[in-house]
Amino acid sequence: MKRIYSLLIALVVSSVIITSCAQKGTSLKGKFDNAANAELRLQRFGSDMQPKDVAKTKLDAQGNWEISMPEGILSGFYKFELGTTGLYTVFDGTEKKIVINANTADFPKFKANIEGSETANEFLTAIQKFTSGEQVTPEMAVKTVLDCKNAIASMALCNILFRGAPDFQSTYNEVAKRLEKQYPGSDYAKAYVDVVKNIQKAADMQAASQKVKVGVDAPAISLPDPNGKIRTLAELKGKVVLLDFWASWCGPCRRKSPEVVALYNKYKDKGFTVFSVSLDGMDDKTKAKIGDDKEVLKAKMDEEKSKWLGAIKADNLSWDTHVSELKKWDTAASRDYGVTGIPMTFIIDKAGKVAVINPQGNLEEEIKKLL
Repeated sequence: MKRIYSLLIALVVSSVIITSCAQKGTSLKGKFDNAANAELRLQRFGSDMQPKDVAKTKLDAQGNWEISMPEGILSGFYKFELGTTGLYTVFDGTEKKIVINANTADFPKFKANIEGSETANEFLTAIQKFTSGEQVTPEMAVKTVLDCKNAIASMALCNILFRGAPDFQSTYNEVAKRLEKQYPGSDYAKAYVDVVKNIQKAADMQAASQKVKVGVDAPAISLPDPNGKIRTLAELKGKVVLLDFWASWCGPCRRKSPEVVALYNKYKDKGFTVFSVSLDGMDDKTKAKIGDDKEVLKAKMDEEKSKWLGAIKADNLSWDTHVSELKKWDTAASRDYGVTGIPMTFIIDKAGKVAVINPQGNLEEEIKKLL
């Protein structure tokens, strides 16, 4: 037993010695043809996909360059920028010595000879399939993204190939899972979850905008009024309804209020009413920033609700069908109706069908026709 303990101690000690003797930091060097004496900037794309300089150097007369990173290179999506051109690649953060040789004319084709980074070569090999001029299919693009061993390489490929197109939602979801598995807690893993959510929201709105057309049944709305009572759009069936998406902070919405009030007062006894959906409140992202402090969150939400109710009173919006989730753009109703900007209005006929979408300048005439 003592011998086993001695062996274990020896292994631990040797491990410490090996670790302490290992090379610390990352060295990068190479040669870029046709860029003599140019300034070279190494940029890392952050979680917001905006490039930030992490190192600078100058090429010599032959195009040779060298960069030393004493703390080591972070895993990430990178760009070697030379003026108006640049070479994109990916590093996994384990690299110690990287050598890159390339002709700047080949940068747009993602061509370079890279030694010391398996991940960088994986990314370049993958993306080169799409710069050869050959016709490729979406299925091929998805397979290329998912075949990458490195999750950041997959993420970079998604950004370049798909550019947020909603058709590839399942691929984005898979990449998000891989980022969290390979780089738990990293800036990319955290941010990409929000990226995927935003793409899904955009897809939902796009689908809704295609779905909500004149002549279709108005999508159901069931939301709380200021007193917490659930009010539904369906309960107004049999009346002509102006469905109005607005918010207290929306200047154009507030400037439009007098016209809506005048129409309501003029036609409310003839079968016309208004159903107002407010986009006041706070979205999930803003709530997350507040954290778990329930008292602060409640105070903020009360403040947002007060703004909503204050605008109703100030603008004399006297109908009682005012509703809101107090989730700002995260409200389900805005997604169902494809609302991407406010004010946005729909006229619903007596049968509950969409009759007019966002009427401009002829609101009263449209209401009179339906009455």
